[in-house]
Amino acid sequence: MKGIQTISRASIINSLNALVDDGVLGYHEITGKGGHRRIYKPKFDENGFKRYIAETAIKKLREEYPEETSDLL
Repeated sequence: MKGIQTISRASIINSLNALVDDGVLGYHEITGKGGHRRIYKPKFDENGFKRYIAETAIKKLREEYPEETSDLL
């Protein structure tokens, strides 16, 4: 089909692991055929995730533009 792009398995795993590092996802490991696997789970419900995004954005704005952010908040 035209217009459909594939994403590599490694890209997905790297993205999931980055979300774990950021504190958005948690995981537990299982062992099965083929070795160890991670089972990912969200750390927040919908409202908690929205709050996390807002706090993260404000923190970054305060780091990059402290005066402007303070003026607006």
